[in-house]
Amino acid sequence: MGGYEFTTTSRDALLAARDCAIELRHEYVGTEHLLLGLLRGEGSTAMAALDHVGVKGAEVRKMILELVMVGRGSDAAGSELPYTSRSKKVLDLAMIASRESGQPAVDAEHLLLGLLRETRGIAAQVLTRLGVGSDELVAAIDRIRGSDGRPEPIGHSDVAASRTVTVAAPAGTSPIAHALVARSRPSLVGVVIAVGVALTALWILFR
Repeated sequence: MGGYEFTTTSRDALLAARDCAIELRHEYVGTEHLLLGLLRGEGSTAMAALDHVGVKGAEVRKMILELVMVGRGSDAAGSELPYTSRSKKVLDLAMIASRESGQPAVDAEHLLLGLLRETRGIAAQVLTRLGVGSDELVAAIDRIRGSDGRPEPIGHSDVAASRTVTVAAPAGTSPIAHALVARSRPSLVGVVIAVGVALTALWILFR
């Protein structure tokens, strides 16, 4: 994939996941941290969908913390904690989910679907144990986004909360790292857009 798009809500969830890993003194970001990060996003479609299927965030959080042990790593770890292979797969599955729903960017609910569909991850095991199914979750998300079953266009209800950023991914660079960079350095995105517009204008002029 040449680039990755995230909403503000999903980028916040990724940042929160990293914070959860640091707080637990883990030296990696696993699916359990991604789910804990999502649970901090009060008011998101992901949280509303879980509530719709009868699962409370506090219940999920309690079960995760019962399964994982506090590590021995430093609580001052840097921002570039490595993501596990399963966490990276979750991101790929989230991108697929966003396309299936007709949305141009990965939002919190797509991350939730990705976590559930990566069945070998701790997050999926917890959600499955609580009775959450993929089809049921998709139906709940559709009902929340639009009564006719079609996803509500990103930006319709909250422009600020659903603003997206596209960042090209150089070879060997983590897509999640790009999300964090886009979150912390929005001016860089403006430069990328400006350069793209200029190159397009030159192509039209000299073709």
